[in-house]
Amino acid sequence: MSIYRRYVVGESWETDDAGSNRRAAVSLRNVLLSAREVENALRQGQTPVDSSIEKWTRIHTVLVDSAEIRTIGALETFIGAKTCGLCIDALKRYRKAHGKPKSSRDKCSMCQLAKKQPCPDSDSVYSQIEEIVQNAKNAPQLYRDDPEVFERIQILILKLLKILKAL
Repeated sequence: MSIYRRYVVGESWETDDAGSNRRAAVSLRNVLLSAREVENALRQGQTPVDSSIEKWTRIHTVLVDSAEIRTIGALETFIGAKTCGLCIDALKRYRKAHGKPKSSRDKCSMCQLAKKQPCPDSDSVYSQIEEIVQNAKNAPQLYRDDPEVFERIQILILKLLKILKAL
């Protein structure tokens, strides 16, 4: 079983019908958008921009609620192109116009966000977020003594949301 299927972001206490308290764990998979959910939302008429805003808003909420480095690392599955409405839409439009892309950047020519800030660029807000997530997953010791990492990634996500909302 993957860590993402059983990863606990937080827990809350609920009262069942008998009046007993029980702990309810919330997994990332239950909170964040999967590729399938994004694709379904796009098919049902949600715009790629709105889908991306929802994705990053949910990710920001998870980070506000958790203060553990492993939470940041566990986001890896949820931050990439497969869960990005803009990427999914751009790839679809690129394939329709040009056929199969030769590189992963080809679809960026069709992306609304890439016109302002291409995600693959090393200095893009997305690349900075991705770097923190990958380091938190692969080398969490880098952030053990860095409590500001949560503030940095949250600020970056808010910057990305501001860019998305301006599209």
